[in-house]
Amino acid sequence: MVLASSQLAKNWAMLDDFEGDQYERVIVPVKLDSGDIVDAYIYQIKPSK
Repeated sequence: MVLASSQLAKNWAMLDDFEGDQYERVIVPVKLDSGDIVDAYIYQIKPSK
């Protein structure tokens, strides 16, 4: 499932805070049901240091 919103840009800080410090937002290519490939943000666990 891919969600889209025109409100994301002004809400990234709130979403990042919600996910917490152990996650980071990264861009990955995703394939839609239509077969199109688009870039999308996901939250992934930060690599350990």
